[in-house]
Amino acid sequence: MSVSSILTSLEAQVATVLGADWSELDYSYNLEANSNKSLEKKYGVGASSGSSVDGTTKALTVDFGFFIVLTRCFVNRSDDANERAMLSDMYDQFDNINETIFQKKLNNANILVVSSLDYEEPTTVGDQGLSLKVNVTIKYRNPTT
Repeated sequence: MSVSSILTSLEAQVATVLGADWSELDYSYNLEANSNKSLEKKYGVGASSGSSVDGTTKALTVDFGFFIVLTRCFVNRSDDANERAMLSDMYDQFDNINETIFQKKLNNANILVVSSLDYEEPTTVGDQGLSLKVNVTIKYRNPTT
Protein backbone atom coordinates (compact mmCIF):
# COMPACT_ATOMS: atom_id res chain seq x y z
CA MET A 1 0.00 0.00 0.00
CA SER A 2 1.39 3.35 -0.94
CA VAL A 3 0.19 6.92 -1.15
CA SER A 4 0.18 6.70 -4.95
CA SER A 5 -2.08 3.63 -4.93
CA ILE A 6 -4.49 5.36 -2.55
CA LEU A 7 -4.50 8.43 -4.82
CA THR A 8 -5.29 6.20 -7.80
CA SER A 9 -8.13 4.50 -5.91
CA LEU A 10 -9.46 7.83 -4.63
CA GLU A 11 -9.41 9.37 -8.09
CA ALA A 12 -11.20 6.36 -9.58
CA GLN A 13 -13.87 6.43 -6.88
CA VAL A 14 -14.46 10.19 -7.27
CA ALA A 15 -14.69 9.86 -11.07
CA THR A 16 -17.20 7.01 -10.73
CA VAL A 17 -19.43 8.87 -8.27
CA LEU A 18 -19.39 12.13 -10.26
CA GLY A 19 -20.02 10.45 -13.61
CA ALA A 20 -19.15 11.36 -17.18
CA ASP A 21 -20.29 15.00 -16.86
CA TRP A 22 -17.24 15.76 -14.69
CA SER A 23 -13.58 15.64 -15.71
CA GLU A 24 -10.23 15.98 -14.00
CA LEU A 25 -8.58 19.35 -13.41
CA ASP A 26 -5.32 20.07 -15.19
CA TYR A 27 -3.92 21.47 -11.92
CA SER A 28 -5.28 20.13 -8.62
CA TYR A 29 -2.74 21.74 -6.30
CA ASN A 30 -2.71 25.20 -7.90
CA LEU A 31 -6.25 26.01 -9.03
CA GLU A 32 -5.25 29.43 -10.35
CA ALA A 33 -3.11 27.68 -12.99
CA ASN A 34 -6.29 26.37 -14.65
CA SER A 35 -7.97 28.64 -17.16
CA ASN A 36 -11.38 30.02 -16.20
CA LYS A 37 -12.91 28.15 -19.12
CA SER A 38 -11.63 24.83 -17.80
CA LEU A 39 -13.21 25.00 -14.33
CA GLU A 40 -16.76 23.87 -15.10
CA LYS A 41 -17.55 20.52 -13.49
CA LYS A 42 -13.97 19.61 -12.72
CA TYR A 43 -12.44 17.63 -9.86
CA GLY A 44 -9.00 16.97 -8.48
CA VAL A 45 -7.48 14.76 -5.81
CA GLY A 46 -4.17 15.08 -4.02
CA ALA A 47 -2.10 14.10 -1.01
CA SER A 48 -1.02 16.44 1.75
CA SER A 49 0.89 14.98 4.69
CA GLY A 50 0.95 12.05 7.06
CA SER A 51 2.46 10.55 10.17
CA SER A 52 2.97 7.11 11.61
CA VAL A 53 0.67 5.81 14.32
CA ASP A 54 2.35 4.82 17.59
CA GLY A 55 1.81 1.47 19.22
CA THR A 56 1.62 -0.74 16.16
CA THR A 57 3.96 -3.66 15.63
CA LYS A 58 4.87 -5.77 12.63
CA ALA A 59 3.26 -3.22 10.33
CA LEU A 60 3.69 0.43 9.51
CA THR A 61 0.41 2.22 10.18
CA VAL A 62 0.01 5.75 8.85
CA ASP A 63 -2.58 8.51 9.10
CA PHE A 64 -2.26 10.34 5.79
CA GLY A 65 -4.14 13.40 4.57
CA PHE A 66 -5.74 13.55 1.14
CA PHE A 67 -7.98 16.14 -0.47
CA ILE A 68 -10.70 16.28 -3.07
CA VAL A 69 -11.52 19.56 -4.78
CA LEU A 70 -14.49 20.35 -7.00
CA THR A 71 -14.82 23.42 -9.22
CA ARG A 72 -17.73 25.00 -11.04
CA CYS A 73 -18.23 28.19 -13.03
CA PHE A 74 -20.86 30.82 -12.37
CA VAL A 75 -21.98 34.12 -13.82
CA ASN A 76 -23.79 36.40 -11.41
CA ARG A 77 -26.27 38.78 -12.93
CA SER A 78 -28.02 41.01 -10.38
CA ASP A 79 -27.36 38.82 -7.30
CA ASP A 80 -25.35 35.79 -6.25
CA ALA A 81 -28.03 33.20 -7.08
CA ASN A 82 -25.89 31.41 -9.68
CA GLU A 83 -22.93 31.20 -7.31
CA ARG A 84 -25.14 29.80 -4.54
CA ALA A 85 -26.65 27.23 -6.94
CA MET A 86 -23.18 26.00 -7.98
CA LEU A 87 -22.04 25.78 -4.37
CA SER A 88 -25.17 23.85 -3.39
CA ASP A 89 -24.52 21.39 -6.21
CA MET A 90 -20.93 20.88 -5.08
CA TYR A 91 -22.05 20.17 -1.49
CA ASP A 92 -24.53 17.60 -2.86
CA GLN A 93 -21.78 15.98 -4.93
CA PHE A 94 -19.54 15.78 -1.86
CA ASP A 95 -22.31 14.07 0.10
CA ASN A 96 -22.32 11.31 -2.52
CA ILE A 97 -18.52 11.09 -2.70
CA ASN A 98 -18.04 11.02 1.08
CA GLU A 99 -20.69 8.37 1.60
CA THR A 100 -19.04 6.10 -0.95
CA ILE A 101 -15.51 6.66 0.36
CA PHE A 102 -16.49 6.06 3.98
CA GLN A 103 -18.57 2.95 3.25
CA LYS A 104 -16.24 1.24 0.80
CA LYS A 105 -12.85 2.45 2.12
CA LEU A 106 -11.77 2.66 -1.53
CA ASN A 107 -12.19 -1.12 -1.84
CA ASN A 108 -8.75 -1.65 -0.33
CA ALA A 109 -8.13 -4.12 2.51
CA ASN A 110 -5.06 -2.17 3.74
CA ILE A 111 -7.16 0.92 4.48
CA LEU A 112 -8.29 0.67 8.07
CA VAL A 113 -10.52 3.73 8.31
CA VAL A 114 -11.37 6.93 6.47
CA SER A 115 -11.82 9.71 9.01
CA SER A 116 -11.42 13.37 9.80
CA LEU A 117 -13.66 14.82 7.13
CA ASP A 118 -12.98 18.58 6.94
CA TYR A 119 -14.67 21.01 4.54
CA GLU A 120 -12.69 24.13 3.72
CA GLU A 121 -14.38 27.45 3.08
CA PRO A 122 -15.46 27.84 -0.57
CA THR A 123 -13.15 30.06 -2.61
CA THR A 124 -13.41 31.88 -5.89
CA VAL A 125 -10.93 31.06 -8.63
CA GLY A 126 -10.35 33.76 -11.19
CA ASP A 127 -13.39 35.71 -12.35
CA GLN A 128 -16.07 33.02 -12.53
CA GLY A 129 -14.71 29.92 -10.83
CA LEU A 130 -15.81 28.50 -7.51
CA SER A 131 -13.97 25.76 -5.65
CA LEU A 132 -14.81 23.60 -2.68
CA LYS A 133 -12.20 21.40 -1.02
CA VAL A 134 -12.65 18.54 1.42
CA ASN A 135 -9.76 17.02 3.37
CA VAL A 136 -9.89 13.44 4.63
CA THR A 137 -7.51 11.38 6.72
CA ILE A 138 -6.99 7.79 5.65
CA LYS A 139 -5.42 5.35 8.08
CA TYR A 140 -3.67 2.55 6.22
CA ARG A 141 -1.35 -0.28 7.16
CA ASN A 142 1.65 -1.65 5.31
CA PRO A 143 2.37 -5.19 6.48
CA THR A 144 6.06 -5.89 6.91
CA THR A 145 7.64 -8.96 5.42
